[in-house]
Amino acid sequence: MARSRSTLAVLMLAVAAAIAISSFGLSFVSTPANTAASSYKLEKALATSGFIAATNALATAPAFAASFDDEPEEEEGFDFRIIATLALPGFAVFWAGFNVWRVLFRQTGRQMESAQGSAKPGLRAED
Repeated sequence: MARSRSTLAVLMLAVAAAIAISSFGLSFVSTPANTAASSYKLEKALATSGFIAATNALATAPAFAASFDDEPEEEEGFDFRIIATLALPGFAVFWAGFNVWRVLFRQTGRQMESAQGSAKPGLRAED
């Protein structure tokens, strides 16, 4: 069966396109009067919102909060969080290096035992 297009769907699409074009206007460039009015409104809105943000920041920011700290700083000694943070990555680097160098030395040893320079003849049954 061949598919046929619905004339109703095409007609509805054409009506929707006509409504969209008429509601947005036919030109892509707005008139200078509209542009000036909209840019003035935008500038006024930005200035007002900036003023409101500055006022709120000034009202809610603690002034000189560090100067009100009356407790003296105490020396607590060495901070062990550094070791706790670096222990796992340090062990991972050590373990990766151990595995890489172990395999490298085993492979080199096998190649040295072999007469042809291949690693296969140096293997034992359990390797």
